[in-house]
Amino acid sequence: MNAPRQNADWKNGLDVISLQHELARCCGLSPTDWSALLRRAHALETDPFDLAMGEGLIPESRFLEALAGILGAQFMSLAPPAMPGTVGDEAFAMRSYRGQDVMGDLLRVMAPSGAQAGLLLRQLLEGRLPPLALVTRQALLERLIEQDRDRMARRALLNLPEALSARPPIPYDSGADGLKEARAHQTGLMIFALALFLALTIAIIYPLYTVVLLPVFMAPVFVVAGIAVLIAAMLSIRPSRAVPPLHSAHLPRYSVLVPLYDEANIAPQLMNRLRMLAYPRDRLEVFLLVEEDDFTTLSAIRKLALPSWIHVFPVPGGSPRTKPRALNAALPFCTGDLLVVFDAEDSPDPDQLLRAAALFAQTQGEVACLQARLAIINPRDGFLTRRFAIEYAALFDCTKAGAARAGWPVPLGGSSNHFRLPVLRQIGGWDAWNVTEDADLGIRIARFGWRVEDLPSTTWEEAPNTLVAWLHQRARWMKGWMQTLMVQSRMPLQLMSQLGITRMAIIASMGLGTLLGALLYPVFLFAILVRSLHPSPLGSGALLLQLGDWLLVSGISLALMVEIIPATIAIIRRRAYFLLPWILLAPASHMLVSWAAWRGLWELLNKPYHWNKTAHGAANTEGGLAPAEWDRDFKVALHARIKSRAPRGRASYR
Repeated sequence: MNAPRQNADWKNGLDVISLQHELARCCGLSPTDWSALLRRAHALETDPFDLAMGEGLIPESRFLEALAGILGAQFMSLAPPAMPGTVGDEAFAMRSYRGQDVMGDLLRVMAPSGAQAGLLLRQLLEGRLPPLALVTRQALLERLIEQDRDRMARRALLNLPEALSARPPIPYDSGADGLKEARAHQTGLMIFALALFLALTIAIIYPLYTVVLLPVFMAPVFVVAGIAVLIAAMLSIRPSRAVPPLHSAHLPRYSVLVPLYDEANIAPQLMNRLRMLAYPRDRLEVFLLVEEDDFTTLSAIRKLALPSWIHVFPVPGGSPRTKPRALNAALPFCTGDLLVVFDAEDSPDPDQLLRAAALFAQTQGEVACLQARLAIINPRDGFLTRRFAIEYAALFDCTKAGAARAGWPVPLGGSSNHFRLPVLRQIGGWDAWNVTEDADLGIRIARFGWRVEDLPSTTWEEAPNTLVAWLHQRARWMKGWMQTLMVQSRMPLQLMSQLGITRMAIIASMGLGTLLGALLYPVFLFAILVRSLHPSPLGSGALLLQLGDWLLVSGISLALMVEIIPATIAIIRRRAYFLLPWILLAPASHMLVSWAAWRGLWELLNKPYHWNKTAHGAANTEGGLAPAEWDRDFKVALHARIKSRAPRGRASYR
């Protein structure tokens, strides 16, 4: 690195612009490169040094060393201790805090952006620069987390009011009274489980009652849910609205959260996928959320050359150890206008953030979240992945997309949720105690008066290809749905006033239909078997038996339509015709889902907050589903804009 001139009065007669030229020279930029960078930064309405660091033209450490040399400040690899009372997230947003050096003297610790560097240069010229230590943003982050970890850990667990959280009424360590209330909470769950078990027993001992009574009691739930799914599937066929891409200068800042746990094996692939995101690097920040004692994953990530816009966030320890707890820990540190959550194995469309920013700009103010379409990347790995691909295609391409267009509450998928960050903070973030925090958050968004909209962009995910892994994941989902329904039904009158009768009926029937359909699936099969073997023909006998027959036949017909129509629409749109015959094997996969549901109920009683980790990186094949042809005009316009603004082959979006 070229060192700045050391003469004490070398800066006499200079202005900030001259010092910036000197800083660029010390960073290794030629006058020609610096002039080109200035022109591009002016066109994109950003700082030239932020643009250079974001695109990798200048490493952050080299920029800080050069700036420290000009300012006469220290550049430190480890951030010094912060003064007591420093709030970590506020200091990180300001990129600065009051600290102490090894001698105990006060100094200002900063991880300055390019724009802040200009202010420091002005302070230097005006002779009012305080004692200063410069550190990288990663070093600043780690110091603030270390000193504020206890408060952060507690806030991540207790961010929501008790009425909106699945946590026990009193924390575990609250003494005898808390233990009594926790036991009372568990007793209620045991009563529910016992009632289901008795229903199953009665079905076996008195099969005719099952044939008659089960359709009578369950028909309203399944009819409303089935009709809602079919309406959503029809609504999803409508073309998406035309959304032109935003100019780079108008793009908002974006925060990306990627929770990781025991993911060392896929760390390099994850970095490659993050680098493929087509978004201006000076407006992008990525946090890799890694548990502080997950040393294997931390080591694997730190061996990689991370760009300045990717930060490793060591999540303070706490219990329960769940994905939403990690997300809550990082949420206050996010400085973007928009935020998205990706899973470790996700491969989003490179232009997904650009699409989301453009759609947010066009949607009305009540849209708080965009849900991208999740699709399976390894459908050819076997029966489980084929069925998984069919279910995901029907769910995200049809049911959720149509529900969003209808303005209904949308239980979110666990990945590729794009939020307006101020709204996400306003509604409390995620519930750290809910193991399907995504579904819970989607309903809470609707309860607070906001909407979820469909984002026509694909994120590719890996489906479990072994029965053990599949069962772990599906049992967690079922357990989380039980938690979600219990939380949302605590104050039914309030829920009705917030959602309205129609939307409440739709989301309640879908949730109950999913859970009860899974738990009672063997009972339904048993009822069908008993009725088919009964000597009296369908529609004959006592009036109650005739009613049961009619509801049973109607229910089976509706279930077949719900199973076939959305899946067929989605599979044809994805041009995965080889999956069409596998739609007919739904009964076999539903037996496995029932197994998972009963296991989820057992876990809810015994270990309600345990997170069944899904292993990634086990896919044997890739491909089989095509990207749906959504918003072709957006892709054409985006490609033209990137091409026209790409100096010397470098895309301005990158």
